[in-house]
Formats: sequence, structure tokens, C-alpha cells
Amino acid sequence: IQLLDSPRASGAQVTFSARLAELLSINDWLTIFSELAGFWHKSLLGVGSDYRGWMNYLEGPGFYVSVLPLLLIPQLWRGGCRDRVWLKASLAILVFYVLSPFLRFSVFGFNLNYFRVSTLWVAMLLLILSARALSIVLDQGIDRKLLIRAATVPLVLLGFVVVFAYIDGSLNPGHALKVLVLYAAALALLYFRGWRVLPERRFAAALIAFVAIDAMWIGWSEMNQNRP
Repeated sequence: IQLLDSPRASGAQVTFSARLAELLSINDWLTIFSELAGFWHKSLLGVGSDYRGWMNYLEGPGFYVSVLPLLLIPQLWRGGCRDRVWLKASLAILVFYVLSPFLRFSVFGFNLNYFRVSTLWVAMLLLILSARALSIVLDQGIDRKLLIRAATVPLVLLGFVVVFAYIDGSLNPGHALKVLVLYAAALALLYFRGWRVLPERRFAAALIAFVAIDAMWIGWSEMNQNRP
């Protein structure tokens, strides 16, 4: 009803059939590639007006919430049964979002193929999961074996995206280096927490400092460089 009543839709039956076919399809390869890059900030594929990602910089998929949550979230597995259920369900939703256009279409009543707004859903999901994981870490400490095993997955994805973007000519090497430095720093901070080298208050202060540095080093600079 929403589609057929839309002032943007013409040739309603043809439009409906085309949209339904798109909803039931898998995203094309370049869209999936841009989405994966978006977990490391959309500027991995360019900065400001030099952006070469999905459609344009403002419309591109951006899910970056710092590298810290990506390392914290797997610690949910050490929580209770409910934590593990939420972790599995959330990962399934994220995979579905990356592979299918259904959720981002739903934001606009299945009329427009935009990432806008729905990217906030993904970012909020990552932040909520990491907040719960952080509470487990502060209570039980870090499982270093789980940390190292889980850290390889996003690192392999990042490496894959960087290599493909380099071959494609769309890589922003400066941003990739920033992300790798932050990733190594966050991994070291959490790993040494497993030895309880830092008291709890200092560990909390270190986490806050890390997030502040990340926000300034990535967020501010990437939004204000190369903007003719």
C-alpha cells in the first residue's frame, strides 16, 4: 500500500515487481564491500570530497563506533545464556543487513534505496552490545584467549577490504594506518587488562582516553579534510 500510494512511484505494477525482486535479492558485490569498509569508517575508501564509496560520502554506509567495541563484543560469550543468545541474534541481524537490502529499504517504507538512518541502527546495536560486554569485563576481567581468537576475525576482514581497495585504487592509506594503530593499541590495552596490570579506575580512565583520542583522530579529521 505504501509503495503504490507513493508520489515517487510511477507505473505502480512494474515498480512493485522490480522493488520486490530487489528486496528478495542479495546485495551486489560493491555494496557489500562498501558496507564492510564502513565498519572501519567510510573514509577508508576516501576522505571528504574524494570519497569513492557507495554513491557519495553522506549516503555511504558508515558504522564506525571505534575499534574498541569490536574487540569487546566477543566477551559477551562469557556472560549468561541470555548474553549468548543476544550475541548470536545480533550477529545474525548484522549479517542479514550486510547481505540484504531489506532493512535499509524498510526505513523509507520500501520506497528508497538509502543507507541513511539505518546506519544508526547498526551503530546503536554495536554500542549496546559492547556496553554489556564491558560490564562483563569489569566484573570478570578479560578472557585473553577469547580476545585473541575473536580479534582475528575483524582483522582479517580489514585486511581483505584494504587489499581490495588498494587494487581498486580507492584506498585511503592514511586512514588505514590510523585504524591499524588504534586496533593494536586497543588490543594491547584489553590484553594487559587480563593480567590486571592497571587498577580498575585507571583502566576505566584509559578506556575513556582511548575513545576520546579515537574520536578526535578519526572523526574530526576525516570530516574536515579535502572538502573543496
